[in-house]
Amino acid sequence: MNKPRPESASAAESRPVFNALLGREAWVQALKREVNQLLKRQGEPVRYPSEEV
Repeated sequence: MNKPRPESASAAESRPVFNALLGREAWVQALKREVNQLLKRQGEPVRYPSEEV
């Protein structure tokens, strides 16, 4: 029977960094959507078309 391998020290140490990067990416996407919404309200073209829903 195979035992589950314990997480290596470097993987355990990098997990908080990975989670922080994911959180930052979500924040950046939300910010881009907000910029697009504000530009639309002013009748301007969107700046970040990739964030349009």
